[in-house]
Order: sequence, then structure tokens, then C-alpha cells
Amino acid sequence: MKIQFRKNVSPSDSNGQLTDSDLRLMENNGHLRSCRLEYKLDGSRYLLHLHAKGNHLTSRRESVKTGEFVDRIEQTPKFKKLAADKYLEGVVLDMEVRAPFDGGVRAVTSVIGSNPDKAIAKQKEKGWLFGIVFDMLFGPNDEDLRDKPFGERRRRLKEVMKYIWTKYPWSKKYLKLYKQYEAASFDEVQKFFVKSLKKGYEGLMIKDVLSKYGTGMWKWKVERDTCVVITGFTKGNGKYTGQIGAIKFSVYQPVKDRLKRVGKGKDEKQIEHELELVEVGQCSGIDDRLRKLMSKKKSYYMGQVIEIRGQEWTGKRVRHARFIRMREDYPKFKCTLHKFLSDLNIVETTEKKG
Repeated sequence: MKIQFRKNVSPSDSNGQLTDSDLRLMENNGHLRSCRLEYKLDGSRYLLHLHAKGNHLTSRRESVKTGEFVDRIEQTPKFKKLAADKYLEGVVLDMEVRAPFDGGVRAVTSVIGSNPDKAIAKQKEKGWLFGIVFDMLFGPNDEDLRDKPFGERRRRLKEVMKYIWTKYPWSKKYLKLYKQYEAASFDEVQKFFVKSLKKGYEGLMIKDVLSKYGTGMWKWKVERDTCVVITGFTKGNGKYTGQIGAIKFSVYQPVKDRLKRVGKGKDEKQIEHELELVEVGQCSGIDDRLRKLMSKKKSYYMGQVIEIRGQEWTGKRVRHARFIRMREDYPKFKCTLHKFLSDLNIVETTEKKG
């Protein structure tokens, strides 16, 4: 049987984001008992296709020229080096590609989005990309596992990973099997969720061991509200050409204290706290009516306060921030870095409470 490079498959999407109510319902009906938990990684999803004639590394992105999934194997020498023997021929692993240096998805993209020479040079300098494997679409002997329950695919994946590590001991550093956890109650899941945030993860992936590939996989990620100050706009494109795109937003942080004379007396002085605006993200989610108004009156909206909803703070920006509403009632000088980090529930902020 001839085994073909499978350009017609891509990593599956999750089946949406769960709420507290969803998880409590899953606890009550016993569904949680058939689920496994994984910490939600901040990397890039790829499929590693193992073939004797050469491996392939594909994502969901399709080439504009060919319509086929873009292959990044030349940018990832450690994945390319893994030689497929008769047993491994046709195996397709689902994994998250990560960088051994800070930056999350952007760090991976900065390498894997470069041409092969630059990608390899960056990795020689900073460290080699590696994969966190959590599923397998095709097993040995070209067996299609996508209709098998996740529990079965996971068992078969463990066998394949053990074989790879035994045959190629060096590969254990660059292909890692992701750890899973069990929880039968909402309280247990919540403990894992809090732990994941403290460890710097995005939240949890919750996977049903009885489900086929592409089903029974959900996210539980934190979303919180906070107030920020509008400090700019991006340019719109597509149907928004000629209008604003996203809103750039900032918060205030102290720069330094300085003496300022007040009153009429020469000795009457006070300490003035100097503040500066620091950009902390961009948000979408503006309705068409407000977008048109902001596009026409940019200067009017600059400096106004808005409420946003977002996920975790990366240290530079809020992930997946969305516009909620204008907050004319909220003083802009209360939009401080400390308040912002507190609203996002970041432990140990850079600004101490005064």
C-alpha cells in the first residue's frame, strides 16, 4: 500500500469555550469523569507527518499559490531529522510547537515564519523549537485513527512515542508527550485552572476520552473586565478600509515624583506624582455605528475611557481584548497600571499599593 503525504488534514479546532455553568452541568451529569485536563499552551499548532522520503510539518494555513497546507519542515531541523522506518511510516502527530525562549506564539512565528536559513540561524543562537505532542491522527501502518475515541488514540500515541524515544534517544528533548490530569468535580477542575494561571498558562483544555478527533475538546480560559484609555487607532482594511481598525489602549503608571510650587509663598511646595501613559493592547468588537463615529472624530475619542474584556496579560499586552462599552463615568486617571493588573488578577504587580 502506498502511503501519501496527507495535505488534506489540518489540526482540529476546539469546540468552543466552557463557562462555569457548563462545567457544573458536566459534573452533575457525570460527563467530567470521562474528561481529561491539559494546561492550555501558548504555542502554534502543527501536524508532523512522518515519511521515509521526508517528513512534513503543516498547520491550518493554506498557500495562496497552491491551495495546499504550508510546509515548515525546512525551518525545523529537529523534526526533519526524525527518520521514519517501516513502523513509523505514515504516522501523523498533532502537537503544539514551542520555543525554548520567551515570546509564546510570537517567538515561534518569528522563527518558523522566516526562510529556512534565517530560521536555523535563530535557533542556533537561541535554542531549537520543540513539539508538545497530545494526539495522533494516523498511526503505524497508515491506520486512520480519527474515528477512534480519544482515549484509544492517546493509548496508541504513548506506544508510538515510547518507540520513537527508544529508537532516537535524542528526540526526547524535541518531542514531548503532554501530561494529562483527571478531575471528577467542578472544584477539582477549578483548582487545576487556578494552578495553570499561576504557572503562566492560558487556562485549561478539557478533552472527552470517548470523542472522535475534532470533537469533545473545549477551552476554559479566563476573561476579565477592566477600564483603559484610548490612545490611538489602527487603520481599517477590507470592508473597513477608510475607517479605523482596532482601538489602541493604555493605562497610567508613575514616572517619578517632582517638587512643584503652589500658592503664593516661596516655601509652599507639594510633591506632584508624574504619570505617563503606557500602551497595553488593542481591542476589536466595536459596532459599525460607533466605528463610523470614531473614524470621523478620532481626536474627540482620544483620551476617553473604555471598558474592555480580555484574557491573560502577557507582560506586554492583553490577549484577545474586546471592546465592551464607553465609560464616560469613569475618571481616566484611575486607569492605572496597578488597577489594570489587579482587575486581570495578576499576583505580585510591579506597582505596590500605597
